[in-house]
Amino acid sequence: MRRHRQKKKRGFNSSCLCRLRRKALSQLGESRVTVVLALLLTVSLLFAGCSGSKDKQAAAEAVNKGLRRDAVQLLVFIGRVSEKCAPLGLDENQDLSTRPEYHAAQKAGLISITPDGPGFWKVDLVNPNPKLVENLKKAQHNVKDGCDDLYFGFVVASKTADIVSLHKVTDEKTEADFTWKWKLEPAGVKLVDGLSQQERNQTTPYLEIVSRRGKRDPSFDLGNMDQSSTPQPGKMALKKSGDGWVIDE
Repeated sequence: MRRHRQKKKRGFNSSCLCRLRRKALSQLGESRVTVVLALLLTVSLLFAGCSGSKDKQAAAEAVNKGLRRDAVQLLVFIGRVSEKCAPLGLDENQDLSTRPEYHAAQKAGLISITPDGPGFWKVDLVNPNPKLVENLKKAQHNVKDGCDDLYFGFVVASKTADIVSLHKVTDEKTEADFTWKWKLEPAGVKLVDGLSQQERNQTTPYLEIVSRRGKRDPSFDLGNMDQSSTPQPGKMALKKSGDGWVIDE
């Protein structure tokens, strides 16, 4: 009887041990599944974040490319110029260097102005890069009545944008919300640094806003760069182009 009880007791212990082992393995399996699921979720989120970041970067490139068509320029005639063959806006016997746009460009170190006979001036770019010189040689000049001139624009400022959010319209189209502001180009920096406050105020009306919409943009003021560099909201429709975006016009 004692042996039988002992065997029964040992059998009970063995059965319990098997159940405990199965339970432990089951729990271990559940734990592994939980870990795997967590890892998959993390990787998924990482890929989604990377994809969203790349999408935002591609959208930013498209928006900034479009905004580059909106620029502020200071336009002057260069070469041998005269009121006889170019609309300089001079009064009789007025010196070219007294015109606000020419005065500003000369004082900022962008051009040099030298008298070249009665009613004529030689207007040269200061330290132009060799590539620009070659391009100017190939450009069409106005050659008549003793003149040899060319209309030239210094880019003073251009727009730069930061993407705020993207709103999916379709799989191929999205709408970008962004903030933009005016950014001074090298010529603009020279104008701001080289001119007095009064001279900057006098020059602003003579700046040309080149816009993709063909409209003047009053938001740029050379005399108030704090205002000009204040971020402003904007929207732009984009469409898919390969792996990136382009303006949907």
